[in-house]
Amino acid sequence: MQNRVAAALHDQAVTASTRLPPGFRQRFIDGFASAASGGFEVSRGQNGGAHVPSGLPTQTAQLVSRLIHDLFVNGFTSAMRPTLAVPVAELLVGALTCLMIKRRRPTAVVAPELEVAVEPAVKRFGTVRNTEPAVMLPDTPARRPRSDHNAMSTEIPPVGRDPAAASKLQILATEHWSLLATRALTYQESLGRVNMFLAILSGAVIALALVAQADRFGLTFRLIAIVMLTVVFVTGVATVGRLKMLNEDDYRWVLAMNRLRHAYLELHPELEPHFMTSQYDDSIGALRTLGIDPAVNRSHSLFYSLFPLPGMVSVIVAADAGAIGSLAAAGFDGSTGAVLLVGIAAFLLAAAVMWAWLWSYRPAPEARFPSPK
Repeated sequence: MQNRVAAALHDQAVTASTRLPPGFRQRFIDGFASAASGGFEVSRGQNGGAHVPSGLPTQTAQLVSRLIHDLFVNGFTSAMRPTLAVPVAELLVGALTCLMIKRRRPTAVVAPELEVAVEPAVKRFGTVRNTEPAVMLPDTPARRPRSDHNAMSTEIPPVGRDPAAASKLQILATEHWSLLATRALTYQESLGRVNMFLAILSGAVIALALVAQADRFGLTFRLIAIVMLTVVFVTGVATVGRLKMLNEDDYRWVLAMNRLRHAYLELHPELEPHFMTSQYDDSIGALRTLGIDPAVNRSHSLFYSLFPLPGMVSVIVAADAGAIGSLAAAGFDGSTGAVLLVGIAAFLLAAAVMWAWLWSYRPAPEARFPSPK
């Protein structure tokens, strides 16, 4: 491509030099020759890198500039024609090849053992609304009518005394799945609340570590720590409150599932040995469904409030309250023993309040199927 442009420019430069004075013709031709040997620059005013030499008269300089521009444009266009002819020819050949390809429609393959039953259907019913032919399977032993004692029915088998038991089981199962989905959402929100509280606590601890490095645990650090830990304390109390509400809701859903289990056993009492969870909708039945038996292990039931998420978060919140109390005592220049005692007292007070709060529940629904005494 560059060789074609150089040859075209040289030929046109020789022709165009006749329009210049004799003293500038050879310099004009040599200038294009040097521009071709040094490479072309298309982006500089479309002149191919050739420049008007200095020291020329104004009229001659204008003429040389116009000739340089015209020569480069014409030479570049002339050199591009054979270069563009190759891809144009390839496109034409590809288009002709595509036109010569015949489009073949796929033919439907019909199994030889199948019979088309369009005409019998027309004779029997008069018209066939479906545009596609009906396919009749060949007579095989699997399609022959069976006797009554071997026939397989797609209907629900008889249910004995209650003919509506199948519908009842379907309704109960639908409610059971709805309660399971609701409990899953409850667990998801509980974990989300705990993660949010722990993220706030972690951020506060990291920020206090940076402040402690800068202030050397001075008065500024104590003030900032009290403010930040107070924010963590308020967030923790709100988290415990929401977790308590979610646990109460989950308790109600357990009672509801116990009622559904009682309905299952009313329909099919023979299944009772296969159920490990309770069928009674009172507190004893709910605890047994959750795996707690107050009659066997009372201490486990007493301290059970510390094991779930609200109990664990309450311990963290109580520890945060103890840290706030210790910082406040240190701010009043208390001794080491006084600071320690104030921190322990604040921790125990907060833990006792949180524990008493966790043991206060909403009244449970009235038991319709209480546990046997």
